Amino acid sequence: MSGKKLRLPKRKPFTHIAEAYPGTFSTGEGMRTRIEKREGAGYEVSTEGGICRISYGITADLMRALGQLLARGTGNFSEEPEMDFRGLMVDSSRNGVMKPEKLREVMVRLALFGYNALCLYTEDTYEVKGHPEMGYLRGRYTQRELRELDRFAAGLGIEMFPCIQTLGHLRQILSHPNYSHLQDNESVLNLKVEETYSFLEDMIENAARPYKSDRIHLGLDETWGLSQGKAFVRNTPIDPREDYLNHVNWLAELCRKKGLKPMMWGDIVIGMSGTEAFTDRQAEKLPADMKMIFWNYYRPDPEYYRTTIHQYRSMGFEPLVAPGLWSWGRLWGSQEITDASAPHFMRVAREEGIGEALMTMWGDDGQEAPFASSYPAIAQFADDCWLTEPDRENTALTVEAICGTPLEIYTLPSRLDHYPGRGLDNIRYRTNMGKGILWDDPLLGIFARHYERTTLGDHFDEIAEAVRRASHRSSPSDRKLFDYVIKLSGVIARKVDLHNRARMAYQGGNRSELEEISANIPRITRSMRALMAAHGEIWREERKPFGFEVLQARYGGQLVRLEEMKRRIDSYLSGRDQNIEEFEERSVKIWPSASRCKTRYGQVATMSKIR
Repeated sequence: MSGKKLRLPKRKPFTHIAEAYPGTFSTGEGMRTRIEKREGAGYEVSTEGGICRISYGITADLMRALGQLLARGTGNFSEEPEMDFRGLMVDSSRNGVMKPEKLREVMVRLALFGYNALCLYTEDTYEVKGHPEMGYLRGRYTQRELRELDRFAAGLGIEMFPCIQTLGHLRQILSHPNYSHLQDNESVLNLKVEETYSFLEDMIENAARPYKSDRIHLGLDETWGLSQGKAFVRNTPIDPREDYLNHVNWLAELCRKKGLKPMMWGDIVIGMSGTEAFTDRQAEKLPADMKMIFWNYYRPDPEYYRTTIHQYRSMGFEPLVAPGLWSWGRLWGSQEITDASAPHFMRVAREEGIGEALMTMWGDDGQEAPFASSYPAIAQFADDCWLTEPDRENTALTVEAICGTPLEIYTLPSRLDHYPGRGLDNIRYRTNMGKGILWDDPLLGIFARHYERTTLGDHFDEIAEAVRRASHRSSPSDRKLFDYVIKLSGVIARKVDLHNRARMAYQGGNRSELEEISANIPRITRSMRALMAAHGEIWREERKPFGFEVLQARYGGQLVRLEEMKRRIDSYLSGRDQNIEEFEERSVKIWPSASRCKTRYGQVATMSKIR
């Protein structure tokens, strides 16, 4: 906002806002603000006679007003939210747990975007008294950390609540010897073991304790293999849905006793995860006070969302909708792939009068993508919750005002995942080139052989140069972030053609080319080490240290294999080795083409998170 600062009251949360945005807000000087509550949701801003007046319904509405003042400047404007519940779920189980101090910074931004709910997805990464294996060496949150985060969030108008698992997705804790007797399979609890239920009571009690909210998210998604592992009884007819139904009712009754309002992912109930949908009789027996969450991250067709909302309603449930923010399994959050599903989902939800939405931010495969890479999608979802017709230009203004970096700069690095010339196919098939190139074994070239007759170095050099130029427009607070991206794009550009060049030179008897490649490998190795260090800087800024060892092992594997590649080439050139067997192996493209993906795997990809 240009011009004079706005003077805010000298109390929390305004002091947090003024500290974060000293160029716009102050608690000691500037244009006077008159802030007052009103009836009804939303806010109104008016400026007259040197006073900025803000009337608002709830604290979260006031925070949204301040965020829009950052983006638009003083003037006259107002908004009423389309969604009453506007939440973000942050994966804190897939290898990375955000540091509390970083979460506070994130919460200020979420509040200014207009969020009023936040949950941390914790399978085992929260403290459970009497169960020291829960989150052991995984960065679990302590009860004290969660209490303090809850208090901080409440001051910003954000309701925090626990988000756990109470049947499936418990691979980490079930891998410990002291809990192996609770396994049905490696991820799912055994409902035929009595001790399972005392363990669940401990989990729910400790998960809920730090929060003022009476909400609790019980998970219950993707419970594949339920009652078909160690719980299976030979020669006895089973219907896993009956066991699932009994368990959901047991959990609901436990929550009632504890004064909690439960919610759950609804995929098993409607048959969305490759399982058979509940019968009408089974659906009738589901607890009426269980909030069902309709998640989907894949479908571009609006009518699918409309039909499924009606399916939930036919079962007697008004669903909470949960689109996906595409940051998982990637090196950088993808706004393009998020746009292929989430806005369609949210538009239908608004048209259908849905009042609650939760954006999911998963971190599958190691939390490789920095949190900040997803700020455009975070901001866009907030607008989708607030506005009947979201204005993407205003979203861009809001991102830059709140985060300091232009939206288009945040989204630029996702081009590293695109195959040149494929256009919409990169989005339709969720192309992930950058990750494939970075972690591909340089000597085996398992991924590289899929593009063996194509030279891609120039394409990725252009992206690397674009990232370098654009990084100068990033916020000072994002300089480490874009230093990492510069190094990442440089490594990808240098490594993309390495295997194919070397194998072609070997097969063609081009010794001078092999000598040049061998001489260049140490440069790639140095770049990889610099990238690992830069990634570590981002990790330590955003997350607790636990989990980075997994990514370091990936980097370490690359460094060792690059050294081995050089050794093998040099041994061949010197005559110590007569051949390089890896380069003689006939190429097999183990990943299907886009056309085969559509016919053979499209349905699987659209129906499951594949977490």
